[in-house]
Amino acid sequence: MTDLGLTVTSMMAQQKVKNISVELFGAQNTIGINYDSRLKGNSGLGYRIGIGFSYDDNSNLFDENIKGVGMPLEMNYLLGNKHNKLEIGIGTSLGFYHV
Repeated sequence: MTDLGLTVTSMMAQQKVKNISVELFGAQNTIGINYDSRLKGNSGLGYRIGIGFSYDDNSNLFDENIKGVGMPLEMNYLLGNKHNKLEIGIGTSLGFYHV
């Protein structure tokens, strides 16, 4: 699956990095909005929380139409210097889906 992200706004307040982004075909499957922040100032440890809508019209062995609302939760860590970083993390997506 392709993850296309579009950052809506990025802000710095008291040296704490916060980011709000819109995501297409990512963790929410169709479209979602996410809030990402560092836990302590500009440190590597952070979290992401979001909400999104998913839709899938599956027509292989089982003909299914899936719709739902999900909320991805993630803990992540940024490795690297000021300009280049690698994000590693673990998370889950909780939601209500209708098949």
